[in-house]
Amino acid sequence: MSYSKRGFLEIMSEILNSLSTEELIKTHISFKCKLDSRAVAKYLGILLNNDLIRKSGDPVVFMITKKGNEFLIQYNKLMNLIDVFDTPNLEESMFNIKTRGNPTIMQIKTESG
Repeated sequence: MSYSKRGFLEIMSEILNSLSTEELIKTHISFKCKLDSRAVAKYLGILLNNDLIRKSGDPVVFMITKKGNEFLIQYNKLMNLIDVFDTPNLEESMFNIKTRGNPTIMQIKTESG
């Protein structure tokens, strides 16, 4: 996975994914997801406010909730559906999404234009 220019949902899903296998302290989340402490604090706050994770204990550990697991499942379904991020040629992939893989759509546009 590339860590440059990750989007909001991608980072949230990464944090949830890291918590899906074990409870983690904030520092370990930061290392696993390659985020600085301010970014981790921001995302953990959002995830807590939306009941996607919860925290407990001393030291404080974070764990995924049932709602967080459901979010992660739906996010992964969406990523599998569009299957854009695993494609070597993103531009070609976007073309296939727009035309639904039917090149005649583009031919019609070029013949009439």
